[in-house]
Amino acid sequence: MKYISIRVSPSKIFYAIGEKLEDRFVYSLDSVIVPQILETPKKLSYIRNVFESIITQQQIVFAGIRLAETNSKTQSLDRVYIEAVIQEFFSNSTIEHYRTLRLAGMSSILNLKNQELKEWIDNKNTPDRLQELFEDWSTLTKEDREALVVLFCTMEAFK
Repeated sequence: MKYISIRVSPSKIFYAIGEKLEDRFVYSLDSVIVPQILETPKKLSYIRNVFESIITQQQIVFAGIRLAETNSKTQSLDRVYIEAVIQEFFSNSTIEHYRTLRLAGMSSILNLKNQELKEWIDNKNTPDRLQELFEDWSTLTKEDREALVVLFCTMEAFK
């Protein structure tokens, strides 16, 4: 079974695809640039079409999306729109189950305090088991690390 996790920013969508094999965990990271030249409805249509292709071609069954925190002081309306269109697509696609995750939900799944998880994502005090699972952890962007944490949480939630 394959999993996808998504972390949205207004200009770029980061995603990870993972799969548990018999003796190991395999994942890939990628991103989609949000075309800023398009008007919002066209951007959303473009994003929906791109993820429809990815999910169909990769035969993704489970998904997770990192949602913006509700108490964020710099809430981006574009980010909220993109997250919403992706959730709508999940609910009307071949995805069997999906999770929406904020910091508290991810911390709960991982049995961590919110501050500990923030440090992981910021690449501070990262545990050895995470470094072993994701060998390139320290070289990744914060958004890629968040996509991987969401992937790991999604895989834990839908074992």
